[in-house]
Amino acid sequence: MWDDVALAIILICGANLFFGSILGFLGYLRYLKHKETIALAENGLLNSVPGQKQTTNPRAVRSAVILIAVGTALCIGLYPIGWIAMPGELPLNLGPWMLAGLIPLFIGIALFVSHYLPSLQFLVGQGVQRALDQAEHDRRPLPESEPLERVQRVERTEHHDEAHNMKV
Repeated sequence: MWDDVALAIILICGANLFFGSILGFLGYLRYLKHKETIALAENGLLNSVPGQKQTTNPRAVRSAVILIAVGTALCIGLYPIGWIAMPGELPLNLGPWMLAGLIPLFIGIALFVSHYLPSLQFLVGQGVQRALDQAEHDRRPLPESEPLERVQRVERTEHHDEAHNMKV
C-alpha cells in the first residue's frame, strides 16, 4: 500500500517539476524579451507605435483558418453520432462528443478575430475621434455680452459668406 502512495507522490512531484521547469523557462524567455524591449526603448531604437501591431503574422491567420476547417470537419463528422447513439434524447442530437470539433472550431475563430480586432478597434477609434473633433469644431461658445438675435444674425451672415466662397 505504501508503495502505491510513494509512487503516486513521486509521479505528482515529477510532473510538477517537469511542467514547472517548462513554464519557468518560458517565463524567463518572456522576461528577457521584456528587458530587450526596455533597453531598445531607452536607446531610442524602438520605432513602433504603442497599441499597434508591428507586423502582420500570416502564420497566425493560416493557423486560425486551419483550426476552423478542422473543427468544422470534426463537427460535421461527429454530428451523426447523436442520431445513432441517442436519437431524440438530446437537444438537436448534440452530445459531449461534439466538443472534439467545437473546441478547435472556437479556438480558430478566437485566433482569427483576435488577429483582426486591433486594426478594427484602431479604425473605429479613428472614426470616433474624427467625429468628436468635428463636433468640437462645430460647437462655438456663445458670447455672453451680445444679444441672441445679433449672434444668430452674424452666424447666418457667416454661413452665407461660406456658401458664397464655396461657389466661387
